[in-house]
Amino acid sequence: MNLNSLQFLQPDDLMPLVIVMLFDLMDRKFQPTKQIVCDEVEVEPMEEVLQVQLCLCRFRTKLAASLARCRIKHNLLTIADTLPECVRRKQERAQTLPIYAWVNTLKSSVQNVCEVLWSEGFSEVDAHTLLEGKTFCRDTHCPDVLIFPSHTKRLLVDTHLVQDYTLNIQDKSRSLAACALRPLLLQDCDVMMVGSFSALTVAHVAVLAVGSSARVTLCGVAPDHEHTVALQRQLADMGCKNVQLIPENFVQLNEWDSRMQKVRLVLLMPRCSCSALNNPVDHIVNEDGDTSLLRGLSQGSVSADKLDSLTSKQRRDLSHALSFPRVHSVVYCTCSENTEENEQLVERALKSTENRPRLVPFRLIPLKLEGCCSETVFKLEANDFSNGCFLCVLAREVDPSKAETVQDVLARAVAKGLLDGILGPQPTLKEKRRSIKKTRLILPPLESPALPLPPALPFPTALPALTPSSETWSEESRVTILTSVPEPQTVTKKRKKKRRPKPPSSQHLPKTRPKKRRLKQATQQAKCKHPPKSRTEQDTVASTQEARKSVEEELAPRNNLTTSKQEVRPQQDATKSEHLVLPPISLSPLRISSSLARLLSYSSSQFSSTSHSDSDE
Repeated sequence: MNLNSLQFLQPDDLMPLVIVMLFDLMDRKFQPTKQIVCDEVEVEPMEEVLQVQLCLCRFRTKLAASLARCRIKHNLLTIADTLPECVRRKQERAQTLPIYAWVNTLKSSVQNVCEVLWSEGFSEVDAHTLLEGKTFCRDTHCPDVLIFPSHTKRLLVDTHLVQDYTLNIQDKSRSLAACALRPLLLQDCDVMMVGSFSALTVAHVAVLAVGSSARVTLCGVAPDHEHTVALQRQLADMGCKNVQLIPENFVQLNEWDSRMQKVRLVLLMPRCSCSALNNPVDHIVNEDGDTSLLRGLSQGSVSADKLDSLTSKQRRDLSHALSFPRVHSVVYCTCSENTEENEQLVERALKSTENRPRLVPFRLIPLKLEGCCSETVFKLEANDFSNGCFLCVLAREVDPSKAETVQDVLARAVAKGLLDGILGPQPTLKEKRRSIKKTRLILPPLESPALPLPPALPFPTALPALTPSSETWSEESRVTILTSVPEPQTVTKKRKKKRRPKPPSSQHLPKTRPKKRRLKQATQQAKCKHPPKSRTEQDTVASTQEARKSVEEELAPRNNLTTSKQEVRPQQDATKSEHLVLPPISLSPLRISSSLARLLSYSSSQFSSTSHSDSDE
């Protein structure tokens, strides 16, 4: 009889027990087991264990012969060689895997625990690669986790640090999830834990939540179950008083439940394929895993049907966690290396949350772990020093590249009419244009250019002498002086033309314009054609006209006098050809009238610079 015959004798749920006991019996060469003694009291084995043991011992000869033929056929040296190569490699790693333990800060600090270990003969090293003998080091990702060599487990169990739950031995993948939750904790909030985990994992999260006065909530825990009683007893021994138990399953809770009003964080650790673990049997036993995975894991991989059932439950739990509007962060952790349970599942869950546009959507954010790069996904592969895991954080945070400004939010609120009773009446389009014109930058006025000076008059260096026979001005000389007086030039400033508004459409125009409006437009056009002169220009013109009139009145009675006519000869110099020269007449200063003196003084004061240059030449 072989192992297949035992399958018909025992139910399917006892086959894992049969395989384990067969391996144990083959290792002990089918010798009877010793009686188990606990606290000086003999413990009777379970009924199922006795039944399987009797059945195997009855057919031990045939089982040994069948195993020998199988080893010869496949050229196997040991029984362990019957396993696939990948499983054998994981088993070799599990034998030398370091021990991870986190410190319960409710009872002691990390520094105090290190001092106790130093007193017991342990020494601290800098890296986990230097662990030899009685040494330990601190973990790079979790500040409250210590690492010990694999052969020191029995020494640690015998210490009072482990016995009173000050130092708790647990796999690093569970501690990573708790440490990733620490930076996300808010003051006086609740943390919902969903999935499969042990009492040590719950206690680690509860210890970290005490610093923020937060409370841990567990769902799907039956109040009268033996597992629940043991959980409550262990949490009480560890000093955790901020844990609440809910009998309902997680998918039965909704956002209107009173117990979910303070929940801001969700730690989701679902049952997975455990493909990233070196020792999946220990994890399944300690962390309440799925025992049906042992058959597939012994063959190196999980079947496709089992993987589909796992991913469907994981997707359901993650989508339900993202559906709560008050939850702002979700930590998702698995012990699998399959992308169907990790990256692909997270992407599908994020796409399913896009149908609620009023809420800020979830997105992957970088993990705030010590010694971790700014990556949105933390993936640890199984190696000689630790088991593998997958960890990510989904949070309701606005993407910085798509962040809205305050003006955009206010404009959207005004467009929806949400600020009608808060803000005043909004300006119209015309009022906005007028305010823009008024608020334009006005530059200071540039210096106005100097007015063009009239052509310079040649001022004689010496007064011409008048002959005794003719003491009066000749006609030609009088005309020369009068014509040489410059006329003032009036400069008119150009006024800016006002833009006329575009006429409205013909259907809105009145049939006839009012009379007052036409008169007003006519007066404005007249003012634009003849702009008024400035005050300085009017004074200059008036003074010049008065001087010209006084000269004409003074010379009027002398028109009948006969004077010697002398022609005004142009100068030979080309540079002075444009000026006129007075005739050489002898004139006494006493005979010069006051009007002529005023004229000469006015001309000399206005064109002194030009006359001096001419006199120098």
